[in-house]
Amino acid sequence: MLLSLRAHHVFSLWQANDKDRENPPVLEGTVVSAFAGAGLRAEGRVSSFTGDVQVERSLSAPQDADFTQLLGEGTYTATAFRTHTLKVYLRGLTPLGGGAPPQRYEILGGPTTLPTLRVGDYRGDHLAFADARYGIPLPLQLPFVGAPSLQLLYAAGAAWTGDESPRWTQNVGAGLQFSLASAAVYVDPSDPEPRLVVTVSLPRVF
Repeated sequence: MLLSLRAHHVFSLWQANDKDRENPPVLEGTVVSAFAGAGLRAEGRVSSFTGDVQVERSLSAPQDADFTQLLGEGTYTATAFRTHTLKVYLRGLTPLGGGAPPQRYEILGGPTTLPTLRVGDYRGDHLAFADARYGIPLPLQLPFVGAPSLQLLYAAGAAWTGDESPRWTQNVGAGLQFSLASAAVYVDPSDPEPRLVVTVSLPRVF
């Protein structure tokens, strides 16, 4: 059973006054679907690719929504010049018949996709997204954080519904990656106001 949640204020240490997050309405009720998919993994001497595709076919949905969606994603990694690394992630979604209800929409925006946008700025049953990262290890060994690498970053994408024209956004950035943390600055070439993104990863205990 899916219900629309009320809008709420998200806790944040920074920009606390700009974190009111809307929850767009969904078609309240139960969605029952059948899924089918396939995956691929290929390993080369200096590169690898993993990907999968998934088809969702609705069996019942609120307001008799009748839809079929195709979702695909893939990750390509490679060792470039000497110890440099390259990682490219691709993700796409398209309806094959009928419009999906809002609870099946994909979203873009926020630190993990397009950092210059707010979380969920783009929503829809169509999605195209690409994220590329080129890493250059630096000849440094810092206490506690280890050896950093310089990261050159690029992301682009859009999410939209069938009756809309897609709005595309590109982000370019650069930053430092450590073993448990990273910091990067992104800009949108059409509106070059920088956005700082800091992430921290905790090691698994179990």
